[in-house]
Amino acid sequence: MDSSGKRYPRRDILRYGLASLSVLLPSFACSPAFPQTPEAYDPLVGVEKIIREFHVPANPRDLIGQKAPALLQYNVNPSSPAHGKSLGPQDYAGKIVFLNLWASWCGPCRSEFSTFADFQKAYPDDLAFLALEADEKSDWKSLDLSRYPFPVLEKKGKAPFGFTVCTAESCRLYRKDEEYADLGAVLSEYLYGRQAYPTTFVIDRKQIVREVFVGELWERDIEKMLGKYK
Repeated sequence: MDSSGKRYPRRDILRYGLASLSVLLPSFACSPAFPQTPEAYDPLVGVEKIIREFHVPANPRDLIGQKAPALLQYNVNPSSPAHGKSLGPQDYAGKIVFLNLWASWCGPCRSEFSTFADFQKAYPDDLAFLALEADEKSDWKSLDLSRYPFPVLEKKGKAPFGFTVCTAESCRLYRKDEEYADLGAVLSEYLYGRQAYPTTFVIDRKQIVREVFVGELWERDIEKMLGKYK
């Protein structure tokens, strides 16, 4: 009933209420709390909405103690398991995951790949290395991937959730499950907070980000993590 005494059917009240709420959702989406599953983003079934807006790159240190955000990037390494599939850290629960953000022109990135390969062969049941190509100018085809037994994830992938990236010039919408050629570069910056190459996120067996390393990882660093999170 409004101020004039007119009554409205309940279905109209519900419809108008949902419309108003959907307008407010983008502001709620900027909350630091970051649900990890698509279901957590969809409290109103059938209402299309912006999931989250990224206005500035993330800070990688803010992820420490948080569940590792999901990725769906294509594995282009035929020498590794799950070649051709969309992968992310969520596919390796129960293992210690090293999510490595790299670029083909980065010398230390190429150097540590050999170290990753040695540890992946030595501890296949305990460790998982994921090398995510995170730079727009990077070209994984310049590497001989046959030397590396771990997934190399290219920039192209599927959006694991819907989101927008807003700059001073414009906003771009990324829709859940749709494919984008630059997704690895976008999510590494706005979701994982990539600031330099290489950057490696150490994710424990329960999918929690425990440490962030900027710079080349050495054998002693990986051995320390293996003992620390076994």
